[in-house]
Amino acid sequence: MRGDIWPDLIVFAPLAVALLRAAAGIAFIYIAYTMSERDTAFTKVAFPLIGKPDRSLVWLSAFITAVVGFALFVGFLTQIMALLGLCIAIKHLFFANRYPYLFPLSRSSYALLIIITIALFICGTGTLAFDLMF
Repeated sequence: MRGDIWPDLIVFAPLAVALLRAAAGIAFIYIAYTMSERDTAFTKVAFPLIGKPDRSLVWLSAFITAVVGFALFVGFLTQIMALLGLCIAIKHLFFANRYPYLFPLSRSSYALLIIITIALFICGTGTLAFDLMF
């Protein structure tokens, strides 16, 4: 006896990674949506290193974030997308305090997103993913 309270739920353990993957994907899709909605606000702010970004750069960033979110949601190239998502989440974590009106999630949410993407990178795809075909 393992000592689990509900030992029958161990059968669903592989779905845990799939749930983390779906949650991260939805979060990145939401981030991309708000970036595309606030594109004019992004062009008015001077960021470090790049200055005031052009509207096309904002849309490119939103597109890349949406691709990462969709790929994580469906489970395509999960570990690569988890690394890209980790970079996006770290960038947003640092800028969320300085520009809170541009970045939709709180700093603690970005910290959780960082932890989820690290876990996805380490654990792999889980079940219900397209990565299992490769």
